[in-house]
Amino acid sequence: MNDPVVRRRPLALLLLIALLGTFGVLSIWSVSSPAGSSPDDDFHLASIWCAQGDREGYCAPGSDAQTRTVPAAFEHITCFAFHPDVAADCQRPQIDQAGGGVVTGRGNFATPVYPGGFYLVLSTLVSDNLPLSSVLMRLFNSALFVLMVGATAWALPRRLRFPLVTGILVTIVPLGIFLIASTNPSSWTITSAAVVFSATIGYFTTHGRRRIILGSLAALGILIGVVARGDSSVYSVIALVAGAVIGFRGFRSNWRRLIIPAALALVCVALYLLSPQATVTAGGSAFSTHSPQASTGELIYRNLMDLPQLWAGLFGAGWGLGWLDTAVPASAWFPALLIFGAVLFAGLRVMSRRKVLATLALAAAFVLIPLYTLVINRVSVGTEVQPRYLFPLFLMLAVATLLPVKKESVSLSTGQRWVIILGLGLAQSLALRENLHRYVGSHGFQLDHGARWSPIGPLSPMTLWIVGSILGFAVLIALSLLAGRRRVRTGIAAETATLAPTLASRVVEGEAEGVHDHRAHAEQNAPDPVLAEETGGYQQRDR
Repeated sequence: MNDPVVRRRPLALLLLIALLGTFGVLSIWSVSSPAGSSPDDDFHLASIWCAQGDREGYCAPGSDAQTRTVPAAFEHITCFAFHPDVAADCQRPQIDQAGGGVVTGRGNFATPVYPGGFYLVLSTLVSDNLPLSSVLMRLFNSALFVLMVGATAWALPRRLRFPLVTGILVTIVPLGIFLIASTNPSSWTITSAAVVFSATIGYFTTHGRRRIILGSLAALGILIGVVARGDSSVYSVIALVAGAVIGFRGFRSNWRRLIIPAALALVCVALYLLSPQATVTAGGSAFSTHSPQASTGELIYRNLMDLPQLWAGLFGAGWGLGWLDTAVPASAWFPALLIFGAVLFAGLRVMSRRKVLATLALAAAFVLIPLYTLVINRVSVGTEVQPRYLFPLFLMLAVATLLPVKKESVSLSTGQRWVIILGLGLAQSLALRENLHRYVGSHGFQLDHGARWSPIGPLSPMTLWIVGSILGFAVLIALSLLAGRRRVRTGIAAETATLAPTLASRVVEGEAEGVHDHRAHAEQNAPDPVLAEETGGYQQRDR
C-alpha cells in the first residue's frame, strides 16, 4: 500500500490526462473554425505564405512593392468576417483551389509591422491545401503552449506550480483558448507571458540544475514572444522585473543572479524600440480612427471610465471571438468572470510586501498601458484597442495573486474546486458550441442539422462539441485531483512543523513519556525532504 511506485502511478496518470487532455481541447478548438477566422487572419496567413520570400505556387511579386500574389484560395478567405449570419461555406469554391493567384496588400511585406519570426516558423507548414495548412499551424501553436507550460510547471518547485496552472485556467476561457489555437501572433505572446513570469520567479528561488533549466525556459519564452509581436518585449520586461521583485533575495551575496535577467531586459527594450509597432504607437498613428476634437483630459477621463469594457472583453463579454463577430453567451462568460474574481480574492488572503508591490505594479500596467495607447493615438475604448492586447498582463496578474508567501500557500477547498470545475467546464463547452455554430451555419441545438460547413477531420460538428466538452471537464478534474494531493501534502508538512517544537520542549522538560510515539507518528507522516524544504520558504535546493 505504501509502495512509492504504486503511489506514483495515479499521479502519472493524472499528469498524462492533464497534458494530453489540454492538447485535445486545443486541437478541438483548432478545427472548430475555418481558415481566416482569427483576428486579421487574412493579413497573418498571407504573411506566413510569403515569409520565405517568393516561392512558386505560394508567393510571388504583386503589382508593387507593397503587394504580393498569393494563391486564389485567399480571395474569399474572410468572406464571413463581420457578418455573424454568414457561414464558412462562403469560402467555396476558391478555398479548394490550389492554382491561380490573387494580389493582396494585406501582409507583413515591404514595410513590416510585425517582427516576422512567427511567420517564418509557421511557413514551414505551408502547402497547396490552405485549410489543412491552417489547422496544422494551429495544432503546432497548441502543442507549443502545452510543451512550454508543461516544462515550466515540471521545473518549478511544487509551491509555484499551483499559481501557474490555476492562473492560466481562470484566464484562458474562452478568449485565451481561441487565440492559443489560432494563427494569430497573440498565440505566442500568451505562451511567452505564462512561461517568462513563472520561470523568472523560479530562477531566483532555486539552485543548481533547476535554476539553469528555469533560466533557459525564461529566455526561450522571451524569444517566442519577441519574434511574434513587438509589444511582447514590453510584457517580457514587466515579467522579468515583477519576477525579480517577488523572488530575488540577498543582493550582497546573490547580485550575480541579476546579470542575465538584466541583460535580457535590455535586449527586450532595444528590440521594442526598433520594432515597427513601437514607432506607430509612440507616433500616434497606430489606428485609423481618431478623435482630434477631444481634449487630452477628456480622452483620459472617458477611457478610464470605459476601461472595464476591455477587461470584461477578456472573458468574451461585449467582445466576440474571431473578428469580434462570434458572440459569447452570457452563460459562458459570466461563470468565467465570477470564478476569476473569486480565485483572485482567495489569493489576496496570502500577501507580503513583495507580493503586494509586484501585484500593484502589474495592476498599474494593466491600466496604464492601454490607457496610454488609447490617449496617444486619440481613440476611445471600443474602437481600436482589443482585449487580446492585454492578455499577457491579465495572465501575469492572476499568477502573481496566487503566489505563496513563506509557509502559507493559497489553497482551495474541495467544494471550491468543484465549483471551478463546473463553472469553467460549462463556460468552455458553451463557448466551443457557439464558435462551431457560428461557422457551421446549422439550425437549432443539433449542430449537424442543416450544416453548410464541416470542420477538417472525421468528426462531425456535434461530435466535436461533445468530445471537446468531455475533454475540458476531464482536464479540470485531473488538475483538481492534483491540487488536492498538493493540499494534503502541505497539511502534513505543516502538522509536522508544528509538532517538532512541542516534542523538543517536552524533551527539555524531561517529559519523555509518549515522545517516542509522537516521533514515530511524525516520521510516518512527514513529507519528502524537498517538500519540507519548500514549505519553509521560497529558497529551494536542487533535487
